[in-house]
Amino acid sequence: MRAQRIFGMVGVLVTSILVAYGVYQTWPGRQVPSASVTARPSFAEPSDPGHLRVRRELCPAIDRPEVLSVLEDPPHARGTGTSYGSEPDYLLCHVTLEHAVLRIETGPTLRIAGMLAISPGAVPLTVLGRPAYFEVSRSRLHVATLAVAWRREDTGGHATIEVITTDQPAADQATLVRLAELALPHVPGWPA
Repeated sequence: MRAQRIFGMVGVLVTSILVAYGVYQTWPGRQVPSASVTARPSFAEPSDPGHLRVRRELCPAIDRPEVLSVLEDPPHARGTGTSYGSEPDYLLCHVTLEHAVLRIETGPTLRIAGMLAISPGAVPLTVLGRPAYFEVSRSRLHVATLAVAWRREDTGGHATIEVITTDQPAADQATLVRLAELALPHVPGWPA
């Protein structure tokens, strides 16, 4: 019984060390030489259909030199990551830069009016002719968020751009609006 507990504790310790090392390797601000402008994965990318869809459809909207250079000039991208949620149309991609992480996500349900009603710090805007809001939060990380309605009528669906930093204020409203103007028209299915 005691041996099982020891092996269990060793397993938890080894797993914690591996996770900490993985976070350390991809954390913004860590000095990693990179001559490329376009992000290259720093980890094995899953091959399941959801991740492949994010990689094919969503990541190219932000993983472009003209988008990344809004945050860093010249941009020193260190890797891209992808994710997708339980809903088939919820997609998330992020690009890790030298001093920030740039994220884009799309989903079918969020209404901007509803989010403004429950987010007292959010600033209502119009971006690309659609209802939008800008918000900055700070806990352990600085996060600047711009959510834009998928349709001009705000009937549901959104695209969100976020800039996440650790040791400096997140991007301002003008920066997020510029990122949205450059990226969102390149998201497949984005209504004109």
